[in-house]
Amino acid sequence: MCALGAGICWGASLGVFARSLTALGFSAMQITAVRTTISAVFFCVFALLKDPSAFRVRPRDLWIFLCSGIISITAFCWCYFTATKYCSLAVVGILVYTAPVWVILLSALVFRERVTKRKLAAMVMAVVGCVLVSGISGGVGGVSTIGLVTGLLAGLTFGTYTVFTRFAVSKYRTLTISLYSFLVASISSLLMGGPAETIEKVCAPKALPYAVIGGLICAAVPYYLYTRAMEYLDNGMVSLLATVEPVIAALVSVLYYREAITGSTIAGIVLILAAVVTLALQGFRKKQGKIYRVRVIRHRKRRY
Repeated sequence: MCALGAGICWGASLGVFARSLTALGFSAMQITAVRTTISAVFFCVFALLKDPSAFRVRPRDLWIFLCSGIISITAFCWCYFTATKYCSLAVVGILVYTAPVWVILLSALVFRERVTKRKLAAMVMAVVGCVLVSGISGGVGGVSTIGLVTGLLAGLTFGTYTVFTRFAVSKYRTLTISLYSFLVASISSLLMGGPAETIEKVCAPKALPYAVIGGLICAAVPYYLYTRAMEYLDNGMVSLLATVEPVIAALVSVLYYREAITGSTIAGIVLILAAVVTLALQGFRKKQGKIYRVRVIRHRKRRY
C-alpha cells in the first residue's frame, strides 16, 4: 500500500506541479530547488516536533545521503522537469518507469536479490506497457529526442534512489533517511538554481501555493511512503509496484490537459496494471503465509 500510494501521489501531482511552475517562469533546476526545499523544511520541522533523535547519523554513512540527495533526487528532478517541456505527461511518466529494470538489475548485482520468474514477467509487462504508452513503438520521430533522453535519464536516476537508500534502511528510520536525503538535495539544487532568484520567484503570490502544496504532495509524502515500503519489500517489488504512477499520469494528462489518448496507450496502461497486480498478489500471499506460520509457532509454544 505504501508503494502504491507513492506512485499515485507522483502520478497525480508531479506533472501538474512541473508545468504550473514552468508557466510562471521557473527553470527546471529552480523547480527542483522548490520541491526539495519545501520537503526538507517539512521533514526538519516534523523531526524537531516529534522525534529529534531522527537527526542522529553516523559520519561513515553520510555518503548514502549525499548520493541519494544529489543523484537520486536533484538529478532526477532536473531530468524529469526538463522532459516535461518536450513530451506529454503520459510519455514522461512512462519513460521514468524504466526505473524498475535498473532497480532489478542493480539489486541483483549489489544485494543478490533473486530475479524470480514472476518478477521477470512483471518487468517485461511493465516495459512493453511503457513502449505502448509512450508511442515509441510507432517510431522515435513521434517523441522529442531531448525529451526521450532526459526521460530515460530520469528513470535511471530515480532507480538509484532505491539502491542507495537500501544501505540505510537497515540502520535508520524512514524519517531520518528522508530528512537527510532532502537536505542534501535542497542545498545542491539551490546552489545550482540560484538561491536568491529562486526565493524571489517562489515568494510571488501565484507561485507560493503551488510551491507548498506541490512540494508536499509530489515529494515529501510519496518519498516517505516509498522509503517506508522498502522496510517490508525487496527493491524490485517496491519499484515495480510504484509503476502505477504512469497510469495516473496518463489519466491526468487526458482529463486535466486534454491530451489525446490512443488504443496503444490504453493497452500499455492495462499491461502496467497487470504487472502491478501480479506482484501485489505475490506479496499478499507471502505476507499471509508468514502470518500463518507465526500463528502456528505461537500456538505450539503455548500448547507445549
